[in-house]
Amino acid sequence: MARFDGVAAYHGCRPEEIESYYRNGLWPSSSAALDARAKEIFCSNAAGITPDEIDEITAKLGKRDQGRIYACIDDRHMIAYSAHYLIYGSERLQCVAAALSTEWRDCMVLLKRYGKPTIFRIALPWEMVTESDFEDLARQVSSHVSIVRKRRLVPESSFSFEFIQPLAGKFVLSHEHPRTVVDPHDGMKPYSYGAATGS
Repeated sequence: MARFDGVAAYHGCRPEEIESYYRNGLWPSSSAALDARAKEIFCSNAAGITPDEIDEITAKLGKRDQGRIYACIDDRHMIAYSAHYLIYGSERLQCVAAALSTEWRDCMVLLKRYGKPTIFRIALPWEMVTESDFEDLARQVSSHVSIVRKRRLVPESSFSFEFIQPLAGKFVLSHEHPRTVVDPHDGMKPYSYGAATGS
């Protein structure tokens, strides 16, 4: 009888250093670190943005030092509906960029200058899966059984695992860089990394 120690899942992001994920794994987000990164990105691009503007926006967002990590069970769904993490990166940075954008400046586009759209395939140990996630996954699998039997294919799934503990680098199995995805923030238009815009 086969023994399963966990489940394979996918985490989408826009890292600047791929190898750090294999060394350090996945960690919950830190508000302080992301807010400092926001100042580096938005205050150094000749857009006239000041650190005080960033502070005002992030104060409204509040701290979130116990950030969640999400990993979906189906990378097809991520590419089709959640590719904004691959295109723009951290949700907090996206919120800051959206708040800074005006009629004459699009700060979302600045996020495309850093990192590369990436999907990491991870091995999520069972002990890191919550009871509620187990129950939700079981319900979804049960609802898909008849479709699999009838059509002989596995339907696309929107299910995601949510966890707050760091995932060690040894559980990061592989990665890929999707060439073209759709942008939910731009009317679901196709976005291609490395296009003529250079982003």
